[in-house]
Amino acid sequence: VRMYYQYFVPRQIEKARHIFAVSEATRQDIVTRFNCAPEKISIAYNGVRSLFKPISEEIQEDVRARYSQSKKYFLFVGAIHPRKNVAKLIQAFDLFCLKTKADFQLLIVGRKAWMTDETEAVWQNSPNKSRIQFYSYMDTEQLALVTASAFAAINPSLLEGFGVPVLEALNCDVPVLVSNCFSLPEVAGPGAYIFDPNDLEDIAIAMIQSIDDPKRTQRIEAGAIHRMQFNWQHTAEHIYNTLIQEHKEKHIKN
Repeated sequence: VRMYYQYFVPRQIEKARHIFAVSEATRQDIVTRFNCAPEKISIAYNGVRSLFKPISEEIQEDVRARYSQSKKYFLFVGAIHPRKNVAKLIQAFDLFCLKTKADFQLLIVGRKAWMTDETEAVWQNSPNKSRIQFYSYMDTEQLALVTASAFAAINPSLLEGFGVPVLEALNCDVPVLVSNCFSLPEVAGPGAYIFDPNDLEDIAIAMIQSIDDPKRTQRIEAGAIHRMQFNWQHTAEHIYNTLIQEHKEKHIKN
């Protein structure tokens, strides 16, 4: 797969008349890595499915009873492999449990993709193993309910081109904790808790701050405003208008 990308992507970027990037971070990466003209690239943000929305406290209680033994929980969504940094998330959760008396759980939703031995070993050796739940698959409807019932969503990834689960959480009025890497702060917005994904203490501190934060409501409100720019309708209109403009310019040149 890597060889395929290394061969074709530079050629496709050079050949393309216009490039759509899913984030400003990705746009800058293309400019830097491929010496691409910035004006050739525009941003077409991802959106989320309409199922991701706030739900009633009564439904949240039912979801927590099913998935987290009726406990509040932090939620991670994503395939498990080294870039996702799940092993460090588990270690940070152990530190969180050590430093607080908060009776929280950690839900990890995603398939085991590749190089998962470290994550498995950290989980097996965790003193809080019973408080960490793995779910390899959920259909969209159930994932939306689990997301909307989370106390907070957390993404410690070392690299994300966008980070759709972060936006899904924002659309459910759920606060987000994200690493300071690449596109995640851009997607998470001004209401997010930001941490260094390589620093266990920093991840744990963000988790601790989130449970005693008097500004939790303001963070949710900031997220509700920020998420408005990530809209499939806006993205479709931008792509359509760009294609029409490119077509007109090509016609004029010919």
